Amino acid sequence: CSIMQQIMELQCEGAYDDLAAVLFSVPCDTLKCLSQKWKGANADKVIVFTHPQNRGLEAANQFLVTEYELVKKQLEAYLGVKITNAALENSIAIYNENRAVMREFVKVAADYPQVISAVDRHAVFKARQFMLKEKHTALVKELIEEIKAMPVQPWDGKKVVVTGILLEPNQVLEIFAEFKLAIDLAQESRQIRVDVLDGEEGPLYRMAKAWQQMYGCSVATDTKKGRGKMLMNKVAATDADAVIIAMMKFCDPEEWD
Repeated sequence: CSIMQQIMELQCEGAYDDLAAVLFSVPCDTLKCLSQKWKGANADKVIVFTHPQNRGLEAANQFLVTEYELVKKQLEAYLGVKITNAALENSIAIYNENRAVMREFVKVAADYPQVISAVDRHAVFKARQFMLKEKHTALVKELIEEIKAMPVQPWDGKKVVVTGILLEPNQVLEIFAEFKLAIDLAQESRQIRVDVLDGEEGPLYRMAKAWQQMYGCSVATDTKKGRGKMLMNKVAATDADAVIIAMMKFCDPEEWD
């Protein structure tokens, strides 16, 4: 797919040479190949693990715990750190808070399409991939308060739910603004859909359980095909006029789903 082609090109140009390690999950054939073909300054520090697809089994949780333990061991070796359970618990709390704040942002953005465009919404989501989560959380909280201080105004355009792997570049998102389409990107919401729950089990097991609870995602096999119902519920909740499927070319999981 074009995403992996772009990553391969950037890798060949040395864009990722400063990374201390490269981590791959391999839910599709293209990612499997890319993980095997990684070259460059960190080619000897590639960590590959598998998210199990028969997710209803307790054995799948135990398998993923084993995979996470291998990832943890390799990260400790490559980065020269010790990853303690206390550090993992702290990280889980930070990520859960960020996801909760982002879920609130999604609702606020839907209420204020005149203020938050599709490009703006995407920027807030994309920033969380590059920033420390606690810093991102603080900034999004400030943003939400500033937006909510404004009066809600009627929207004279259409509202659409977009689902897919990715919807970039910004020039594509600007088309939505041009035709007054307020957007709710389900593709970005999957990042914040599931929290790691509290419990007596260790942090790695609870992280594995979070994968079991993921839904509406084409690379997380769902034999009951709940994504359609999820989108219908999203349309009802946001009073949207349509669903737009952003199909990534040559993406087998998306096409199958």
